[in-house]
Amino acid sequence: MKRQNARTLALIISILTYLVVGAAVFETLESKQEKSHKRRLDARKYELMRKYNLTKENFEELEHVVLQLKPHKAGVQWKFAGSFYFAITVITTIGYGHAAPSSDSGKVFCMFYALLGIPLTLVMFQSLGERINTFVRYLLHQAKKCLGLRQTEVSMANMVTVGFFSCMSTLSVGAVAFSHCEGWSFLHAFYYCFITLTTIGRREGRKHTRSSANSRILLRSAARCFDGSCRHECQASYGSLNEDTTTCCSAADVVCVHSLWVKAEQVEKMEQWCSKTN
Repeated sequence: MKRQNARTLALIISILTYLVVGAAVFETLESKQEKSHKRRLDARKYELMRKYNLTKENFEELEHVVLQLKPHKAGVQWKFAGSFYFAITVITTIGYGHAAPSSDSGKVFCMFYALLGIPLTLVMFQSLGERINTFVRYLLHQAKKCLGLRQTEVSMANMVTVGFFSCMSTLSVGAVAFSHCEGWSFLHAFYYCFITLTTIGRREGRKHTRSSANSRILLRSAARCFDGSCRHECQASYGSLNEDTTTCCSAADVVCVHSLWVKAEQVEKMEQWCSKTN
């Protein structure tokens, strides 16, 4: 079996194993609470049915109407501001799921809009990330010169360290802002910011006020800028990218932007591995 095929097979097996382990952990952590919550809701449901003398059919009809009214709780959704916000979630691939076109023409337009908008947005944020990367490199270089250090060259480890603290600062500031605007706990707000910054975009059960829309847009912009910055850093470090180096740069991209846990020593090892495979 060729080396590339073996590596692909190993990656597929690793991902499947990772998914199985994740499913088992989530089931252990969440299933008990979910069942308990469902029992409380069922008890409350039958209590309301008895209190207002509702049949099962009446209650289901009422439930259906309430669910349809929920997206409109904050007002008319498809005004320009709400439409602009939805367009941002489409082209940035966040997709919280709280809004979606209901007309056939809207769904068709959304598909074509995303096909053009997503790559255009990725290119724009990568270019912006490159400019930020160059500016940060310049600041670090000048700081090393001012401190009188012998080695003034900015290393990959320096950039990863700056990226790490920048990501953590973005998450923390966003969490404080959402905690204040939405009345959430800091943990819930930090989780929401992490979901946004990593572009997962899972729909949450709590409503969002319009006052925090700008914060969500800034978080998405930060995510894409960091993404482009890390990609540019890899290209600057390794020059023309062959298959092995591209894989390594993709890993560094994930490390810098999404996982947020890698130490500088691990990045140095990754650099050495890339140099050997070249």
